Amino acid sequence: MIATVAIGCFVAVAGFRAPVEKPVENGQGGLWIEAESFADYGSWEVDTQFTHKMGSAYLICPGADRPTTKPARTEVTIPRAGTWRAWARTKDWLPEFSPGTFALEVNGRRGTTLGASKKGWGWERAGDFELAAGNAELALRDLSGAYARCDAILLTTDLAYVPSDEDHGRAGARPSQRGDGALAVADGGEYDVVVVGAGPGGMGASLGAARNGARVALVFDRPVPGGNASAECGIGFDGASLGKKNARESGVVEEIRLTRNLAQRGYSAAFEEMAKKSPGLSLFRNERVMRVEKDGAWIASVVSRNTLTGRWTRWRGKLFVDSTGDGWIGHFAGARTMYGREAGSEYGEEWIAPKTADRLTMSGTLTTGLSRRTDREQPYETPVWARVIPKGFDRKIPGLGRPWWLEAPGRIDDLEDPEAARDHLIRICFGYWGYVRNEWPGGPARGVSRYAFTPPSIFNGRREGMRIVGDYVLTANDCKAGRRFPDAVTYGGWSLDTHDPLGMDNPYGDGWWHPHMGVPIYTVPFRALYSADVPNLLIGSRCQSMTHIALGSMRVQGTQMAAGQAVGTAAALCIRYGVTPRELGRTRIGELQQLLLKDDHYIPGVKNEDPLDHARGAKVSATSAAEGVDARPEYVVDGVSRPEGACVHGWVSDPAQPLPQAIRLDFPQPVTVQEVRLAFDTDLTPKRVPRPYPPQLAKAYRVEGFADGAWRTLAEEGDNRLRHRIHSFEACRLTALRVTVTETWGDSSARIFEIRAY
Repeated sequence: MIATVAIGCFVAVAGFRAPVEKPVENGQGGLWIEAESFADYGSWEVDTQFTHKMGSAYLICPGADRPTTKPARTEVTIPRAGTWRAWARTKDWLPEFSPGTFALEVNGRRGTTLGASKKGWGWERAGDFELAAGNAELALRDLSGAYARCDAILLTTDLAYVPSDEDHGRAGARPSQRGDGALAVADGGEYDVVVVGAGPGGMGASLGAARNGARVALVFDRPVPGGNASAECGIGFDGASLGKKNARESGVVEEIRLTRNLAQRGYSAAFEEMAKKSPGLSLFRNERVMRVEKDGAWIASVVSRNTLTGRWTRWRGKLFVDSTGDGWIGHFAGARTMYGREAGSEYGEEWIAPKTADRLTMSGTLTTGLSRRTDREQPYETPVWARVIPKGFDRKIPGLGRPWWLEAPGRIDDLEDPEAARDHLIRICFGYWGYVRNEWPGGPARGVSRYAFTPPSIFNGRREGMRIVGDYVLTANDCKAGRRFPDAVTYGGWSLDTHDPLGMDNPYGDGWWHPHMGVPIYTVPFRALYSADVPNLLIGSRCQSMTHIALGSMRVQGTQMAAGQAVGTAAALCIRYGVTPRELGRTRIGELQQLLLKDDHYIPGVKNEDPLDHARGAKVSATSAAEGVDARPEYVVDGVSRPEGACVHGWVSDPAQPLPQAIRLDFPQPVTVQEVRLAFDTDLTPKRVPRPYPPQLAKAYRVEGFADGAWRTLAEEGDNRLRHRIHSFEACRLTALRVTVTETWGDSSARIFEIRAY
């Protein structure tokens, strides 16, 4: 497991770096040094978010508008003495002001100022250096504290040589310059299901598929899983429980929330633990899928480039799941996609969508706390390059942290130029703190002058990209009506929260944006979770088939992980029966729904009707039952595993009676049982799982079976921390089953929503 470490107000991934490389002279007499292969990054960080656009990873130097103190350093071997000219592939990321400047130092001698070329990515002459044969030290010295960036260094004795700006990284001249020739494509293997992208949707899809028997490759371009919920980003894990009772997602979503609570670990660590317990699931990190290979209309394989080494790998599969968030796999495969905001007339959304379609999208956000308290005055002057807060800005300041609405305008196409979108968010954070520190009327009363600015992270938590068209397009009308679909496989309930498409450029609202509105619980049809054009492509993230307005509700991470579980489970069934997702939806949707319920997934309006579940026909009794609530013992087999309305749909023991308390299932005739599944109460109403654990959750319990006139223990747990527990044991013939709760995490009643026996 890759460790994480706090830096400022965000979390960096320890050990996230490219391999250290000592360059060798190529046939052209030059030494090519990847910036990310420097031995010591110092104050610089490796940025791999934009390898698909600019060709490679690069080093970037965050700061607080003053030079950082630790240069990036590495050592090279100079093959012969002479005059060596240095070139640096850099970016003047804001040519209007050229804020991110730095210099190359060779053996302590500083070259020219870089990063102020008045152009985008390109080569700058970094200086001429008289060097002896042998080792030489290179250093990247930050001069500004304003996100300078360097992609590569080229040393050459050919003083007439000028590298071409047309080289866009490893796809261009880079391989031959480095001396490693054409980069072959390695074989990553063949899998039943290849999931691309490890955000919440991809995590849910990979777990859903692997736990139901599929051999799964999870291919993703970050060092840790989790996407916007990861240790790198840390955005809240919201879902359908916004203002609703008992609406939090169960299944793998509740499992990851509870696993995260253990020792206060993050979602990345929780998923790593869950993945290790899922046979058949393999994780492949730092792999950015760059193309799709097809066999007719079907995807045969995807090809990725490692974001740190540049090496190519082919991943073959029977089914593929696009969990990239931006819809890249569908795009590469030629699937129909949607992007931006649809006109209200297109899907009958006139009441909330704009009159005219456009390409405006929701902005991402940078994960930063923005400030930290100190014991002395902290002067701050807004950098001239960060003065982007519009005149008349009057939004309510929630505090001295980072508000969610620090967003870039949707006019910046962050699909085509994601680096520009991220960079504008950096400017907004600097400019906003200048407003809070120097202009906000409430600042003096909050002691703002003693707070120090903390620079934002470099990681953009994206909200919107392309959406892949399925056999059904989910609309805002479906959400508003709380629609129940016959092929429902998951649900949502977050508001139609599309955010202001102009972000911080729009302080007043002025007609561009309708305030988001709440919706009831609605279901999501399976037809919206696979491509209408590519037969073996499922959609496991926010690039699902829905309108821009519906995306405002569906995009949140708890909803996406639940949808991912549905998609992954469907993929496993497709493999089992040798059918396409469309065929599965038409012929076996009931089986998919029942399998999801078995795995503790919730589908409103769908009950447990599993013919293999022996518990459904049992007579149920208990040692006690609470009065005044609709929570009778027989509800543990009524097919619903959570409260709905006034009905608890589960057993709650009498709180006046001390634990232990037991519930018993008597079968009408002896049955063979080898597995018992239990669903406990974790209080599904709050947005967040109570910490450290919900008091209603059973901590210690025992499962017993009655056979040959005696009770025998089948399973026992003394430190339970999960809602859904599966206990497998040697098959035995039973006439009765008993579950005894001996301790909870604080509640006086034993509580069980569902008992299944197989």
